[in-house]
This record gives sequence, structure tokens and C-alpha cells, in this order.
Amino acid sequence: MPSKINSPISADDAQRIKKNWGFLNRNLDQNSIRGDFMVEDVWDLPDFQEIDAEKTPQKRNEVFLKLLLRSGPRAYKIFIAALKKQSLNFIVQKLDSTKIIQYTETTMQSQIDQPISADDAQRIEKNMSFLTQQLAQDAIRDNFIEQLIWDVPHLEEIDGENTPQKRNEVFLKLLLRSGPKAYGIFIAALKNHNSGHIVKKLVSTEITQNNQAVLDHFASLTDDRKTHVLVNTDLLKFNKVVGSDIEIFGKALQLKQADIDGIRMVNPLSVPTQVHQIIQMWKSKNGKLATLGRFTKNLMDAEAAGARIYWDDFYKGVTSLKS
Repeated sequence: MPSKINSPISADDAQRIKKNWGFLNRNLDQNSIRGDFMVEDVWDLPDFQEIDAEKTPQKRNEVFLKLLLRSGPRAYKIFIAALKKQSLNFIVQKLDSTKIIQYTETTMQSQIDQPISADDAQRIEKNMSFLTQQLAQDAIRDNFIEQLIWDVPHLEEIDGENTPQKRNEVFLKLLLRSGPKAYGIFIAALKNHNSGHIVKKLVSTEITQNNQAVLDHFASLTDDRKTHVLVNTDLLKFNKVVGSDIEIFGKALQLKQADIDGIRMVNPLSVPTQVHQIIQMWKSKNGKLATLGRFTKNLMDAEAAGARIYWDDFYKGVTSLKS
């Protein structure tokens, strides 16, 4: 039996949920109120099963909230009525007192597609290995939802990885392209969750002027690799090679501005999807000339133009290519 969920709640009600995301994850007793959604014919058994698949109360609350956000215009009123029925009035009061701001998906996209400052990016990148090992992203990421920097798809992008270290890595790559406010939110969240040792490490990082020439990654490829014609199954191996600089990347691959804008409009919240579609369009235009060597030179052009290229992900893709 499929889920009955297929439409969002209102923008204002969604904002009330998101701005109290951490509070609700900690305080909600979803098990005592979710029956009302079945009675009101909003949810069905598969929705309960999706919630119950999680191992901790907070993760089950998070899934409950994700479902609530896409449960249609009636859902928020059912939620409030269920809270009152269970005498959870302190949650109702918290939601009712939430200040609503003018907010659109365009606002979200403009934040997630902007880099943090160059100095703050250095602090993250110079400590990337330390952070992927030490960070507890699950404990601090709610802050980015509450500040309307991230949305549910960004949490799902993180959770799509299989290990804590890989989830931390995706978290950090999102952070690097989350706009000028994001680093301050990150530091404040670390302090609030007793991660002072991480803050100290970041603050003590020496910032250098990065005037080094772009490395010749093309020269590092073997002749066989340079002439390898990329096929469609290869393209997904490179969908994480670029940070937030989608426009620079697209232009380096000689795409038209209208093509780049169209790709971003269709997939506003998923940079890997944007990157994949840009590479697909580049391959379609170049045919048998779409070699790994040409793609590498295009990436170097993008880096020289100011894009942040993740060469570690590039070389992982290169290593996994079949000759």
C-alpha cells in the first residue's frame, strides 16, 4: 500500500517546523500523536513503518517531521490538535510564538550556492581530515535547518553515506557552499555542543595567501587515461568534483548561460545532480572528443577561474574507471 503523502504544508507552517527543528527532535513524543494522522486519513501504514525503521527516538522524531512537511495543507492543524490532546501545550506555545520571515526556495538556493569566506574555507580545508574524524555532525546540523540555511534534502544527502566519516565529509562540503553566515553558525553550534577542542583547532589554523599556480593535473594522467572516452556510466563518478561554483564550472565546459541556468532551476537543492547534468550536456556536445584528458583540462580551467575543485574526488573517479 503506497503512502498517501504527496504535497507540502504551507510555507509559514513549514517555517514554524524548521525553525524549531532541534527543539522538536528533542521534545516531541511522535508515538503518542501519530495515530491522529491515520484517523484523519493523511498517513498510512508505510509512513509508520518509515518512522519505526529508525533506531533512536530523536531519529524517529526527525522522520516524523520530514513526513509532516510533505503531508498537505491539513496536516499542521492535525499536528497542533494532537499536541493539545496530549497536553503538550509547551510545544504548541513554542510553535505559535515563532517569528515568520519572508522566505522562498529562491532564498534557500541563494544561500546554499554561495561559498563561505576564503579564510573560513581554509580553516575547514586545512583541517578536513581532523574534522571528518572528530565531528559529530548529527548533533549540530539541526542549527542549519533552524537558520533556514539548509533544508531536508541536505540532511538526506548527508544520510545517504554509509559511514560517520563520509557523512562528516558531505556535511563539510555542504558547509563550504552555504553562504557567509554558515561558518558562524557552525562555530556557535560546536560551542553549544561541548566541542571546544574543534573550535580551538580551527581558530589556531594559520591562514595563508593562496597564490600558488594551478597544478597540472592533466600531466599526472597516463596516456591511456588522457585518451579514455568517457561513457555515461563514468559520469556519475565525477558528480562531486565541484563545490558551489556551478556557473564557473559550466562555462569552463563551454556550456551556454541558458543551459546552466536551466539545470540549476530544475535541481535547485542538489549540487551533485547539477554537476552530473552539466557533465552529461558536455559529453553530448563533444561525443567521442569527450575524453578524460579534455575533461581534466576543463576542470583546471574552472579552478583557474576561481572554482573550488575537489581533486581527491576526481582521482577517486579516475581510479574507478574501467579501461
